[in-house]
Amino acid sequence: MRRSFIVVLILLSSKAIGSHIVGGEFELLHINEYQYKLNLIIYFDLNFGNPGARDDFANVRIFRKSDNVPIRDVYIPFRSGSQVSYFQPECSEGEIRTEKLLYTTNIELSPEVYNDPEGYYIAWERCCRNYDITNIYSDPPGNGISAGQTFYLEFPPVVINDEQFINSSPQLFPPLNDYACPNRPYWVDFAGTDIDGDSLVYTLVTPRNTWEIAAIPEGGPQPGPYPLVRYRPGFSATNIMAGAPDLQISNNGFLTVTPTLSGLFVFAVKCEEYRDGVKIGELIRDFQMLVLGNCPVADQPLIEGKQLGDADFSYVDNMSVSFPNTVTDDQRCIEIQVSDPDALKVEDSYIEKIWLHVVPIGFDPQGQDVTGILPEVNSVVLTQGSVETFDICFPECPLVDGPYTLGIIAFDDACALPLSDTLRVTVDIEPPPNTQAYFVTSDAAETLTEGDVFELPILGKDDDGDELIVDILTNGFELADVGMSFNEPENANGEFTTVFKWETGCDIYDFTERTEFQVAILLDDADFCDLEEPDTLVLDLKVILPPNTDPVISTDLPQTSFIHPLNEPVQFKVFGLDTDGDEVELRAVGDGFELSDYEITFPYTKDVSQVEAEFSWTPNCLNAPLDGEDTNKELRFWFILNDLDKCKFPNFDSLEVNMTLIKPTNTPPVISFRNRNEQVQVLGNSADVIVGDVIDLEVLATDLEVNTISLILADSSDIPNGLAFTPTSGIGNTESVIEWEVTCDNLNEDLSPRQYTLWLASADDACFNEMESAREFTITVSDIDSDDKDFEPYNVFTPNDDGVNDTYSLENLPADNCAGEFRSFRVHNRWGTEVFVSIERDFTWTGDGLLPGVYFYVVEFTNKEYSGTVSLLR
Repeated sequence: MRRSFIVVLILLSSKAIGSHIVGGEFELLHINEYQYKLNLIIYFDLNFGNPGARDDFANVRIFRKSDNVPIRDVYIPFRSGSQVSYFQPECSEGEIRTEKLLYTTNIELSPEVYNDPEGYYIAWERCCRNYDITNIYSDPPGNGISAGQTFYLEFPPVVINDEQFINSSPQLFPPLNDYACPNRPYWVDFAGTDIDGDSLVYTLVTPRNTWEIAAIPEGGPQPGPYPLVRYRPGFSATNIMAGAPDLQISNNGFLTVTPTLSGLFVFAVKCEEYRDGVKIGELIRDFQMLVLGNCPVADQPLIEGKQLGDADFSYVDNMSVSFPNTVTDDQRCIEIQVSDPDALKVEDSYIEKIWLHVVPIGFDPQGQDVTGILPEVNSVVLTQGSVETFDICFPECPLVDGPYTLGIIAFDDACALPLSDTLRVTVDIEPPPNTQAYFVTSDAAETLTEGDVFELPILGKDDDGDELIVDILTNGFELADVGMSFNEPENANGEFTTVFKWETGCDIYDFTERTEFQVAILLDDADFCDLEEPDTLVLDLKVILPPNTDPVISTDLPQTSFIHPLNEPVQFKVFGLDTDGDEVELRAVGDGFELSDYEITFPYTKDVSQVEAEFSWTPNCLNAPLDGEDTNKELRFWFILNDLDKCKFPNFDSLEVNMTLIKPTNTPPVISFRNRNEQVQVLGNSADVIVGDVIDLEVLATDLEVNTISLILADSSDIPNGLAFTPTSGIGNTESVIEWEVTCDNLNEDLSPRQYTLWLASADDACFNEMESAREFTITVSDIDSDDKDFEPYNVFTPNDDGVNDTYSLENLPADNCAGEFRSFRVHNRWGTEVFVSIERDFTWTGDGLLPGVYFYVVEFTNKEYSGTVSLLR
C-alpha cells in the first residue's frame, strides 16, 4: 500500500523539548586474552533531541555484584553516528528519525581483579528522556517528575575455577524505528545474537531511572539497585501500553502488541544470558514506540489453498496433506491463491504488493531451510483486484520424523508494518524405505579390580548395507585419561566392528576424581533422509581401587598453641607415619603467609613410610610480622602429611600449630641533669642566671633494657640564641651538654627577665614497642643588678705626698649591666675648663699641676650621670 496522505503529528507538539534518549544498551566483547571492547550504544531522537545533549564521551563505572563496591571508572569516547533505517522507508514522512551513537574503547579485565564468582556490572546514568512520553512521568527538570535512564550490563568473572572464562555479551539488537497504528497488530524481532552460542531469554521489565535528575550526575554512576521510572495512571508493568493484547515479548525476543491508544510509549527489555543452564550475564535495553493516531485504512491479504486436482481453493486457515513415498517431486505439491481488497481501492491506485514467507510451527527445523518450499518467484503486484496463484512443493524427506506444520504467510505493503494472512499446512510425508542400524553387541555393565584389563568386541550392522556413522559419548571424561580406547574400526558394506579396551592400572591412569564411568556408542546409518534416531550401546563401568589407610602426623611440641616472646628461638619436630608403607611427603604452610616471608625454616621432606622434619625460627625485629599497633600476633601453621599411594588418592593428615608472638617489654629512657659549673646554681629542673653567667649542664639518658637510645633537644621557639647542644645516641645510655654564655640579647626587649623552657627528648629503638620520654628544663635570665645606693663619692683629697689621701678615685661605682655601662669621669675648674678625664672605671686622679680649690666632676654612664664637687687641698 503506497502512502498518499499527510501525517498531522499532534502527539509531539512544539513544546516538546525532550532531551534526546530513545534507548540504548552496553556491549562487552572479548578480543583476546583478557582484552575486551566496551561499547555504549545510544539511540538519539533526531527530531526532538537537543543537539547539545550529544555527549563527546561517557564515564561509566564497573561495580562488583556481591557488595556493589566500585571497581573502576572507564572513559569511553564517541566514535561514530549512523541513522537507523525504516522497515518500509516509503511509509515514512519523518515521524521518527533515530540516530545510533556509538561510544567505544578497549579495556583489560585482569584475572587478579575480576574473579568474584557473583560477577560484575557496568552502569551509566544519563538524563533525560523525551518529555512527552505517554505512559511514564518524564517532565523537564524542576517542573514535575523527571525521568533519566540507567544503562546496565552484567558480566561474569573472567576466571572460574582457576581457568579463564571467555564471554561476550549479546549484541546486534535491531533498533525499533517504525511507528505503530491503533487497533492494528504490531510486531518486530527484537532479539540479538551471541557469538559464544549462549542461550538468550527475553522479558519485559520496568525501565530504570537515575538517582539524580542531572544530565550527568556529578559523582558519576552510583551503585544499584537503581530506581524505576513512575508509570502514569492507567499504566503499569503489566499494562505498559494499554494494548489489546498489551505489549509482550517471547522468550526468544519476538515483540508484539496491538495498541489501542496513540502516543509515545517507553519500555525496557531484559536479556538474560545462559550457558549450560547457568545464568552468566544480563543486559537491560530501553526503547520507545510511537503510535500514530491517523494511520491509513488498510485490509489484510487473503491466502487460500487447495490440493492438486481440487476444483476450488477451499482451504482458508488450515489444511492437511499427505504424500506416500511413491509420488514424484512435482506431485508433492499444493496450490495457493493470494488476493487483497486494497488492490481495488482508488486511494491505493488499484495496486498492492504481495510477498510470501514460510515459518515452521511447533517444531525446530534444526538448520534446514524451510523457505525452499516457496517458488523461486514468491512476490507479485496485484492490480485492479487481480489474484495470483503459486505452487508450493515439499521435499522428499520430511523435515521431522512424522507430520509437521508450516505457516505460509502472505504479507502486503500496508503502513507502517505489513498486514498478513497465514495458511497453516500440516504435511505428512512418507520417507523412502529404510531399516535402522543396530548393535549386535549388547549393553555391558562391568566392575573391575584395579589393574584388570577389560576388552569387549563390538559389532554393529545395517541390513540395507548403508554406510555406518559412529559417535562416542562419555559422561564427562576423556577416554585416554582413564585408560580406555577403541582399536582401529572396520566399517564397510553395512557392518561396523571394533574392540573396546580398558586398562585400569592406577599407577598409569588417574582415578582420584571418579571411579565410575559411562560410555555411550551411537550407531547411525547414512540413509537418504537421515530421520531415525541412532542405536545406542551403553557401557557402565566401575573400578575398585585397593584399600589405603590415612597417614598419621604428630609432633614433639608439648602444646600446639603457645605464646612465644620475640628474640628467642623456637624449635620442634614434626613426624609422619604411613602403615601401608607408601611414600609420604611432609610440608608446612602458613595461614595467609609464606614461611620464607619471615625466614622460617621447615624443609619439605619425602620418604617411604615415615618422615621427620624440624621447625626452626628465631623471631626478631627484622623478620617478625608485628607492627606498632599490635600487642601480639597470632600465627597459624599447617603441617600436612600426604601419602603417595599407588592410586594417587589424596589421603592426608594435618597438624595445626598456633603461635602467639608477643612484644618485648620496654620502659621509656630516663633523662637526668648534672651541673658542671658551680658558679651557677641549678635546682632540679631549673636554673636562675644573670647576664654573663655560663651554663655548663650535662644531660644524661639511660635505658634499662639497654636499647639504642637517642638524645635530642626538641625543636622549640624557646631555644635561646647562643645555646649549644649536640644530639647524641648510644647503647643503654648517652649524654650531651647544654653550653650557654648568657648575654644581654637573651633578655626581653625591655631588658626585663626572660624565662626559657627547654625540652630534652630521648627515644629507644625497641622493635614493635618503641618508647620515648621528655624532660623539661627552665632557665630564667636576669640583668646584672646596678644598684647605686652605696655610691657616695668623697669630696676632698690632698695630693701633698704625705701618703694619705694623695689621689682621687671612685669606690662603689654602680656595676655595668645591659641597661647602662660606665663611659667616663670628667673634671672641670670653676671657669669650665676640663682639667682631667678618664674612661677607665678604676682611674686615679693625682691633681698634678692644679691649684688648690674646688673642682666640678661628672660621672657618665650610657643611661645616666652623677655630678658633684671635689676640693683639692695641698
